[in-house]
Amino acid sequence: MKINCFVFNRIFVNTYLLTSGNGEAAVIDPGCSREDEDRRLLGAIAGGGFRVRHILLTHAHADHIQGCETLKKAFPDAVLSAHPDCERDYNMANAYGSIFGFPEHNYPPFDNLLEHGGEISFGSDSLRVLHTPGHAKGCVCLYSEKDGVLFSGDTLFRGSVGRTDLPGGSQQELLRSLKEKLAPLPDSTRVFCGHGEETTIAEERMYNPYFTF
Repeated sequence: MKINCFVFNRIFVNTYLLTSGNGEAAVIDPGCSREDEDRRLLGAIAGGGFRVRHILLTHAHADHIQGCETLKKAFPDAVLSAHPDCERDYNMANAYGSIFGFPEHNYPPFDNLLEHGGEISFGSDSLRVLHTPGHAKGCVCLYSEKDGVLFSGDTLFRGSVGRTDLPGGSQQELLRSLKEKLAPLPDSTRVFCGHGEETTIAEERMYNPYFTF
């Protein structure tokens, strides 16, 4: 699995384009909110000759879903997936997005609902769903044991965690998610966050004040 990261919109969301050996691809958190950002993502996909099979949301806050409409128009057969607890945030995305100056979108409906322990496959690669509420009710992380990588969304950042003061947030739930879902992962696991720099589970054990188990 090859990983390409794009930083999009005024909230600096990390959007990940994952590609497998047979040309199938998955996009995690399409944050592209302007035409030039759409062109960057679509150009990278077209330039590699990739076929987007999945559009995966770690959660449905407005900054992480800006490009869902664009991607579904470009790849109508791609499966748009999110946890069922994302429904409220997804339906309110235009209202919340307007606060940050995001354009209004006709967000496509979810094609698939993610469940803890479920597997998402594309080409010869797969991601396991870890339900990690705390930043929002519907937060998930996506883990590849084969490649030793975790896409943590806004659950875990380098040296920090996602805020819990938004609707549906809970610091108690977030700490439980870290302890039960992420702490058991191998120290060598590379963590690709929803914002900011890459880290590892080992680094977070050592330096993250929220990750002390």
